[in-house]
Amino acid sequence: MPRTSICFKKIQELLSQDDAIESAVQKLSQISWLLFLRLLDAMDIDLECADPSYFSPLPPALRWGRWTTHPKYHGDEYLLCFVDSELLPALRQLNWQDPTSGVSKYLREVFSNVFNYMKNGALLRQVIGCINEISVRQGADRAELCAQYEKMLSGLLAARLEGGFYTPRAITTLMVNRLNPQPGETVMDPAVGTGGFLVSTIRHLQELARSREYGRCYSASVIGYEKKSLPYLLCATNLLLHGLRVPPGISHTNALAQVLAEITSKDQTDIFVTNPPVYEVESVGIQRGFPHALRSSETAALMWVFAQHILKPRGRGAIVLSDTVLAKEGGISRVSERLLNECNLHTIVRLPAGVLAPYTAMSFSLLFFTKGAPTKHIWYFEHKCPAGRKNYTKVHCLKTQDFEKLKEWWGDEIDGFSSRRVTEQSWIVPAEVIRADNFNLLQSNPWTSGNYLET
Repeated sequence: MPRTSICFKKIQELLSQDDAIESAVQKLSQISWLLFLRLLDAMDIDLECADPSYFSPLPPALRWGRWTTHPKYHGDEYLLCFVDSELLPALRQLNWQDPTSGVSKYLREVFSNVFNYMKNGALLRQVIGCINEISVRQGADRAELCAQYEKMLSGLLAARLEGGFYTPRAITTLMVNRLNPQPGETVMDPAVGTGGFLVSTIRHLQELARSREYGRCYSASVIGYEKKSLPYLLCATNLLLHGLRVPPGISHTNALAQVLAEITSKDQTDIFVTNPPVYEVESVGIQRGFPHALRSSETAALMWVFAQHILKPRGRGAIVLSDTVLAKEGGISRVSERLLNECNLHTIVRLPAGVLAPYTAMSFSLLFFTKGAPTKHIWYFEHKCPAGRKNYTKVHCLKTQDFEKLKEWWGDEIDGFSSRRVTEQSWIVPAEVIRADNFNLLQSNPWTSGNYLET
């Protein structure tokens, strides 16, 4: 078993022994903020070696390598007292020398609601020791660390987290791959959660570049918003693992607080991709920033409206929506109508139940659209479970390779997807049919119903 994997397993065992840790979410938060500080310190050391004029955004007393080894804090009670009374309060109010004018603010946001849940100083010291044993070097060691953190995110978020779900990386990878961001384009996720779409974007750009030189500038390519503190911490740690020390476009705020009428071209993005929280609702104050006819209390519906405004002309978008939202009438149908009028909703991928198991048994669809031209027809593709299985489960979860058939069918938007063909898994629905059905986008597979007529 790789050393990193052993360390992660040991850390979780130690956390389980601390009686003050009451939930998997607290474990996740504890590991994340400790790992964040270790990674930040390692990156600062590299930058100091490369540039003698560089200085860390953290005061010396707050740097990981200082307080985790200082003789003053060798006593377990002294260590706990320092973490609870000095370290975390100082990080929440950080105002250190900041020539870039953004580092201190970013770190304050990351640690704004971070707490030390451990009350056993001896166990905390052992956890710190395990984190110090993890190699954070670039290359195979960093790749293994990223994999272990991602595994921990998926494993510990088995319960719904603050209104949202962990988006399987097979889905984030597929959606980013189909949107195909290019160097110089911006990619926005207004509900970043653990940062899955942004991490997939970074990996996609790295694959395109095949050069570490480009890796120094892709931080400007990702834009993200997260209004809740824990997901923001998880995202920040995930991005730091992937080399983004202080992403300039990541904000700890509600993206929907922007008044749509005030959005200008400089605010717009080339690509929009997100999985909005399913059960969340927005306040009346947030809804007032939207056109009256398109207002809704549902976060998912407002995210859909927001996407149409925040995209540049000819911008590309993709969103995960539950099938119950797609089939709703009223406000959702008005949002669908506007989307079909202003964007080319060219593809809807229907996913089977269980794709987001064990978080929810609900069914979801992936919507892909391009801003600037009205929708003439929508291609549907029904993704099916691998042969021999009725649905996806936590054990038999969705894999990246499961989408190979979809990728082969996809084609190219440049030629209007001329290579696409109607099959038992794919069909085409004219926009007129959608309009006649009160803009219900949940159109059934005609092959399944037995009344298919080729269009």
